[in-house]
Amino acid sequence: MTIKLYRMHSKTAMQLRKHVRDFYNSVAPEFDCSRQRLWADFDFFTPYLKQNGQILDIGCGNGRLLNYFFTIFPKQQFNKKMTYLGIDNSKKILNLAKKQHSGLNINFKEGDILNLNFNKRSSKMIFSIALLHHLPSRQLQLTALQNLQNNLDKDGYLYLSVWNLFQWRYVPYFIKAVLKSILTFNDYSWQDLKIPWGKKNKKWRYCYAFRYLELHKLLEKAGFEIMASQTTKGNYLIIARPFLASRGTTILGVDIDGITLDEAVKIVHNLHNSASQHYVVTPNPEIILKAAKSPSYRIILNNASLKIPDGIGIIWAASLVKIKLRFLRLIKGILGFFFLLITSERLHSALPERVTGVDLMEKIIHQSYPWKAKIFLLGAAPGVAEKVAQKWRLDKIVGTFSGSPHVRDEKKIIQLINKSGATLLFVAFGAPKQEEWIARNLKKMPLIKVAFGVGGAFDFVAGISQRAPLWIQKLGLEWAWRLSQEPRRIKRIWNATIKFPLKIIFTSDNIHKI
Repeated sequence: MTIKLYRMHSKTAMQLRKHVRDFYNSVAPEFDCSRQRLWADFDFFTPYLKQNGQILDIGCGNGRLLNYFFTIFPKQQFNKKMTYLGIDNSKKILNLAKKQHSGLNINFKEGDILNLNFNKRSSKMIFSIALLHHLPSRQLQLTALQNLQNNLDKDGYLYLSVWNLFQWRYVPYFIKAVLKSILTFNDYSWQDLKIPWGKKNKKWRYCYAFRYLELHKLLEKAGFEIMASQTTKGNYLIIARPFLASRGTTILGVDIDGITLDEAVKIVHNLHNSASQHYVVTPNPEIILKAAKSPSYRIILNNASLKIPDGIGIIWAASLVKIKLRFLRLIKGILGFFFLLITSERLHSALPERVTGVDLMEKIIHQSYPWKAKIFLLGAAPGVAEKVAQKWRLDKIVGTFSGSPHVRDEKKIIQLINKSGATLLFVAFGAPKQEEWIARNLKKMPLIKVAFGVGGAFDFVAGISQRAPLWIQKLGLEWAWRLSQEPRRIKRIWNATIKFPLKIIFTSDNIHKI
């Protein structure tokens, strides 16, 4: 299902937003009285609650969420381990909330979901209860969710509830919305409803009628992964988290995401569907050694949306994450090498598995058709990218070019990529040139959703270089195979197999969890 973008005029959207704010200010006392009892649907969120950290309650109303938390956590525990910030754009309702709830760690503030001026990634839990459906226009809805994603800790959760208005009692309001859509030449859509409040003196409030799958797709586009969802009488309930991998390790100053190959493919799919641009890097021991010498290169690697562990040496290094004493690191490092000859599972590494750039590239290209992705292959020797394209001639490879990482060639390359309409870009210039090229030029290619630095992946896929047999890969000895095939690589192999392990073992504070 795709998200249909209806074009509501910005002036209309702003008028509807003002209408919603004025409505809640006008019914503040009645609203407060109707929101004293605990909401039964809160129980859906309980198993997913964090035990500490900042709670951000967007559209907090009279602070009813706090009553729910106090049934789960004793006030003493809550005050010790949590902080609460309630945000609402209705001054009158906020004043009522402040009268009912107070404490050192409890604060209320007038604010707007479209303009959250807080520290990024600071909230462990963000609640948005019955708010999103009051935002008109797809762009405002998407902006709101992106703001929530930007303020959510990488290990945090979003707890979202949205009204399900697809019920028989709302049919008359859908009919009115259809007529209004026709009369306003689609300035309004058939999902823009005005729902009554109160039984005697009815007042009207704007609500957008989300469909269930539409809401899921919108969350994915905003940068979320759905953890759990449920439909109850009148509500959609969703728990989501950021797409980015929550597990990770820092090795010699370079962040590595702890993910499996299947997880990496899923994350790339979500990044491709998002509204932002992203790039993916594939750190191996040689790349990490280069980054250790170059702060600017290290920043480029760490700013990537996904950093996959491409090298058994990375998995080995991450197994030493908790060991501070050099002697113990040396002993475990040696034992870890022998464990690799049996099975990498015995390493107890902070990273679950090795994810090579070649494997990731092949899986993504195989799955690109249902994603509706268009792929451009840049780099390698002349003719190599064309051979890769021929291998996947049925897939959406819309362009290839050997090119070069030189600045003088950038304008021509960017024109080719933009003209192709590509949304995925694989760059095989080798490290660090490919990552530096992507960081320098990604914004000049607005259609590219995800760019990848994949080193020598084109050569392997095209059959110019032969990958080691699978049993050698599983033993972590692919480096030995490549040395036997290409003796000229001996310096690079030396860095990866000797220099890198020694630096890991004998350098202080070289590895830690993130």
